[in-house]
Amino acid sequence: MSLDDLLRLSRCQWCGSESFSFVVEKEQWRLEACKNCQLIVLNPRPTPEYFQRLYDPVQQYDYQVNGERYITLADQFIGAYLSLIKGFERYVSPGKLLEIGSAVGFFLEAARRRGWQPQGVELSRGGADYCREHFGIDVFCGKLVDAPFEANSFDCVVAIHTLEHIDEPVVFLKRAIQVLRPGGLMFIEIPYLREDDVLNGLASRDGLELPNHLTHFTAASLTMVLTGLGIEILRSEASENLQVWARKRVTEGPTVGASRPGFFQRMFSSRSR
Repeated sequence: MSLDDLLRLSRCQWCGSESFSFVVEKEQWRLEACKNCQLIVLNPRPTPEYFQRLYDPVQQYDYQVNGERYITLADQFIGAYLSLIKGFERYVSPGKLLEIGSAVGFFLEAARRRGWQPQGVELSRGGADYCREHFGIDVFCGKLVDAPFEANSFDCVVAIHTLEHIDEPVVFLKRAIQVLRPGGLMFIEIPYLREDDVLNGLASRDGLELPNHLTHFTAASLTMVLTGLGIEILRSEASENLQVWARKRVTEGPTVGASRPGFFQRMFSSRSR
């Protein structure tokens, strides 16, 4: 892929700063951090049209999971998701649920079996078609910002291994919060950077999945963004992946663009000394 096919961010998508610092380069791909809020992004990156072509075919779901094709593992994934969704019901009763990045529909089918009313959003035409044909669940094919959902219309909004792929994550999260009702539950799961990874400059960090992962969150930076948008963190678990359970506040507004003091700034200043 030539540099002519790439887009360069001129401003931080969170705080608006125009200054970036180098973090690491892997092959032709370069990660940079905003000098103000330290959000780490792929910069430059492929165009949205590149990712549309990449994600459209249903064959993308033929990747291997423990030696088997993902698309053939419906029973295993639905079973795991049933347990996860049961846990959601500690915070909110079954109602309307939106999954953003619904792939071929395994999570949506699990939600339906738990008594929820599921709705999906999926960029991949192949994934959206597969879900409709195999599970009969409605999926909007396209970007969340273009989906015709009313404000405050969902009791639960879920994004599992989706946020890191989004070209405009703040716009995405604002829209996700908009369609979630006050008091509703948001669940996010992403791969994430450990603090030691960042302190070491990511030189030995595998699994960055460049260029498909556009924003590389730490637990601190995801908390910074969610709380800045007015979301209350209920629970957070960081192991192989980072999982966050959060609630839309009933009255408090966002503080978009705020930086996080404390460790997140010290982490980068220690690298510069």
